[in-house]
Amino acid sequence: MTEESTFGYGVSDFINTLKNRPDYDSWSLLVNARVINFPQNIAVVRAEQSRIEQEKSAHLRRAFKAETRLLELDLSGLEEITDRPPAYRRELSSRSDELMLYGAFDAMSVWVKPTIVVIVATDLRDRLFLLNEVRKSLPKALPVLLEMDYLSVHPDYRKISRGSLSIPTGKTLLCMTQGSRLTDCPHQKKDEATDTSQSQKTTSPHQRPADAGQLSYLSFPSDYAANMFRAVLGLIEPETLGHRESDVGAIEEPQIWLSTLAGFQSVGTEKRPSSKLLVADGRLSLEQPVPTFFLVVGALIIIIGGWTRIFGRIHLIMLTPLRHLNPLPGIRELDFQLNGREQVSSTGPESIDKRLNNLLSLLLILLGVVVFCIALWRLYTLNPSEGGKVWSLAHGRDKFMLACSVLVYISIAIVAGWRMYLWQRRSRTVFTTVTSDLAIASVQPAIWRYGKVDPGLISIAIVVLPLFWGFFPGLPTSVDSMVPAILTFVTLILLGVWFTTELLSEANRLANLAQILAPTLNWPANPQNQDGYPARPTNTPAADSWASPWRLRSLPQTPFSLRFRKRDLTALLACPDNEWKEHTKELVKGTWPFTNTQSSFEDWQARMVAEMRYALAAIRCCAWAAILAPTVLLLTTGIYPQFNERIVTISSVLIIITAFTAMMHVIIKFEQSPLLGRMFTLNGDRLSISGAVGALWGKVIAAAVILIPVLFPDVLSFFYNLFQSIYSLQ
Repeated sequence: MTEESTFGYGVSDFINTLKNRPDYDSWSLLVNARVINFPQNIAVVRAEQSRIEQEKSAHLRRAFKAETRLLELDLSGLEEITDRPPAYRRELSSRSDELMLYGAFDAMSVWVKPTIVVIVATDLRDRLFLLNEVRKSLPKALPVLLEMDYLSVHPDYRKISRGSLSIPTGKTLLCMTQGSRLTDCPHQKKDEATDTSQSQKTTSPHQRPADAGQLSYLSFPSDYAANMFRAVLGLIEPETLGHRESDVGAIEEPQIWLSTLAGFQSVGTEKRPSSKLLVADGRLSLEQPVPTFFLVVGALIIIIGGWTRIFGRIHLIMLTPLRHLNPLPGIRELDFQLNGREQVSSTGPESIDKRLNNLLSLLLILLGVVVFCIALWRLYTLNPSEGGKVWSLAHGRDKFMLACSVLVYISIAIVAGWRMYLWQRRSRTVFTTVTSDLAIASVQPAIWRYGKVDPGLISIAIVVLPLFWGFFPGLPTSVDSMVPAILTFVTLILLGVWFTTELLSEANRLANLAQILAPTLNWPANPQNQDGYPARPTNTPAADSWASPWRLRSLPQTPFSLRFRKRDLTALLACPDNEWKEHTKELVKGTWPFTNTQSSFEDWQARMVAEMRYALAAIRCCAWAAILAPTVLLLTTGIYPQFNERIVTISSVLIIITAFTAMMHVIIKFEQSPLLGRMFTLNGDRLSISGAVGALWGKVIAAAVILIPVLFPDVLSFFYNLFQSIYSLQ
């Protein structure tokens, strides 16, 4: 893309000249090249659109008083224009030029479908504006700038320029001898950002002049400024140009630079690419903490997998390892003789669950070992013995940290899915039998009543896949491979949607189940009268009902925050399933079942509390897994380039908002449940405004912490300035 000017037409003539060169085979890339001209007065369109964007964000900047240590790169600058005829005034001509520009983009997206778009413009602000439009209109194309300017990676516009290539017309780092003579800078595999402040002691690949001595380094912010310095120096005193600088007859292969989140990084065949780090102190500070974090998390995953594998209990995954390091005391096992019961068959469902427990434990250990090894290797290679640092994480091109992020989330998803499977199996084997014997409709919706169809898979097949197929623009042309980015996006988005759907489905199942068991609330806490005979239940929940957090030895709290405890596991395994189901059916019918049995009403209460906590722990874990999936996806955009950052951000934000909304709906639903509300809350099933605020405030804060930095980036600057102000008080 070139502007309609002498400069732009000169570029077109240059391309035609290259096609007539004898070494045309080396320029085969230009066979299908097409030159698209954009209006010369594109600066007017750029300036007006930039002013509109500034007005939209002005109130946010005023609200948070966000300030940075850098000056703002303003794209709205426009020189005064003299009066023109009405048809050519800026208010009209800018609209015409804008339509012509977007018409050219539409034509390219429909008919040309370019893989590379080369932007040729004299003004850097025009190049940044066109770069942004190329990102929007041609997401599959690779933008290329034929000039190198540090302003193109200004922190305000790094999201726009990230992934684009810059092909400078000369080096921005010049070397001068003590005799004020330009010479080639010594080749070194260190970052050019640090080379400017150190003396080079290595020899040049070319012959250095005799008066080389100590070299002086001159760094320029753009290749234009460096070339201007060369031209002026050669015009004043031609002999100051070295041999290589004066040899302009041959066309040398230019060095290509990739725009990143930390500046520029060279692209080529060299083993360790060099870097130009520009205002990257924040990104550089992550090089050691991030691998250290994954090292600790990997070790924790290994411990959890080993913990579940060593103890080998079916329901042990419902407990928190850090709270129950030794869960054996007080726990009775199903596969031992207990109260005269027979041992569980080796082919029964409990045996299948144990084999699944062993398999998932080994899988967790394997994932933890992989994460631990990658993080340890990254920490070991932070300070290489040879060559300079690569700074992959600072540049946002670290595929290994991307893999660690995905593997850590997969470990979380395994635990959440494991818990959901155990709860679903219990609801089918225990509670479905109770409802069927009572001639009550099943607690599961009809579409997946028999467990053959999963609601999460239905939502993915009907909603997610068609939307992804319709809006997926295809794999873009990029320096970095897009396969890891696509796999990350698909994996995390599908898991996020699946867990969100499962959250709503299982919460609805538990709420219906609690409604069915609500008649048990009619029994008082001490149902036996003075003669030892059971009292008759009332028609409404008794004033001294057994369902009270004080009588159940539990602190009043929202049901969604309940944890599964070791004593709950003991109560769950102590009472036989068939016996507990029979007692539950009798209590719902209003008859006393504990006349000639070894179990007591208190045992039934403990088992009921354990069952409810079991279900709530699984549902809560499912909710956080649904929220973490898009959150991790948003975090990976700063670790590795995404195939389309706009689509990734929109999809992640929508899933986060949907998951948080679903979680808040579930919290309020459980608070208002006649059974859960009376068992675990202070006000029973009556939800007040203060109770709703108390139940939701933590989740609202978590949602704000995740969404505000994404939707309002200026807030990060506000907190940064706040911390700097507090630190300056010292």
